[in-house]
Amino acid sequence: MDNKAQFRLLFEKYINGTITDSESAVLKNTLDLEEYNTDTEETIAVFFHSEQDSVSSEWLDKAKPIVDDTWMYLNKDFDTEVVKRVRPISRLYRYAAAVLLAVSLTVVGYYYKKAVSEPSAIVSLDVEPGGNRATLTLGDGNSIALSEEQSALIVSEDGMSYGDGTGIPVAHTEMATIRTPRAGQYQVSLSDGTEVWLNASSSLCYPVMFNGDRRVVQITGEVYFDVAKDNKRPFIVQTEDQEIEVLGTSFNINSYTNQENSLTTLIEGSLRVRAKQSNHSIIIKPGQQAIVSKAGEMKTIQVDAEEYAAWKEGVYIVNDLTLDQFGKYIERWYDVDVDMGKYKDDRLSATIRRDVKLKEVLDAITLRTKIKFVIKERRVSIAE
Repeated sequence: MDNKAQFRLLFEKYINGTITDSESAVLKNTLDLEEYNTDTEETIAVFFHSEQDSVSSEWLDKAKPIVDDTWMYLNKDFDTEVVKRVRPISRLYRYAAAVLLAVSLTVVGYYYKKAVSEPSAIVSLDVEPGGNRATLTLGDGNSIALSEEQSALIVSEDGMSYGDGTGIPVAHTEMATIRTPRAGQYQVSLSDGTEVWLNASSSLCYPVMFNGDRRVVQITGEVYFDVAKDNKRPFIVQTEDQEIEVLGTSFNINSYTNQENSLTTLIEGSLRVRAKQSNHSIIIKPGQQAIVSKAGEMKTIQVDAEEYAAWKEGVYIVNDLTLDQFGKYIERWYDVDVDMGKYKDDRLSATIRRDVKLKEVLDAITLRTKIKFVIKERRVSIAE
């Protein structure tokens, strides 16, 4: 079997989730061959529209970066300890085959599939995706808008600066709060070396320098932490409904005030989660999620932890959410209002890149559900 035929066979097995570990290794090696680009384009063309003899240059221009980025996303962490602990490689391949790669291709597939005879989203104003937007508020109440050209805020004993070292002229303060709006995100490096990622409509209140025997911060919204280890000073994260204690670990907290439950998902290490309302606490392990209700009820479930951390890598992985729940993602990232109408309880599994326009997201949903949408004056609704 020649390389091209082998690539197509393995690619099809990858998409169908039937690829073995040994075949996965062969496929990864095939990607490094010189003919990879041509084989990829031809194979994807067959996958989407087998009766076509060629692929339009317009579709390739749009599809190729997403395909390449998807492969990079899938492969970049295969050899890291985190991935080995969270999920065996073979399971990650099968999951990616069923969801990540197939739907990432679907996001651009409508450019090529001529079977879609009419537009799925009626647009009066298309909406750009979110970006690096945040406001820094100091202890005296003064606020400054952080640069959208930067992506990270660095906090140290010498003051605050952007990720590239550019200083931020702020007055001396002991406490500060960074807030992201809808369609905003930002990264913060705290003075102890802890790395924090804020999703849209989120906040982090932190001391400029950690003093005392505990490191305490407060958050709202969705925030990912990679906590610097300090055995003498535990790191405490406080939300409206819960308090999380950790010595050194990576985890994601989803605690928006308009949600029934707060979700804490552990990537690495261990966490103690305490519900403020009931004072009950549980310890979770990697791959587990603590669910805390506003009434203080708690439970632990096993989850695919990558799903809950993928947003900071520029991807939303949606696994069997209702369209109403997924609409909340869209609202926060595109700064729009969403009404799923009679379809709000329909369920969806998909992977959506965070750097595409809103119409492309809705078109991808349409290809999977046949539901059509209208975008008008920053409102998304069902097309009747």
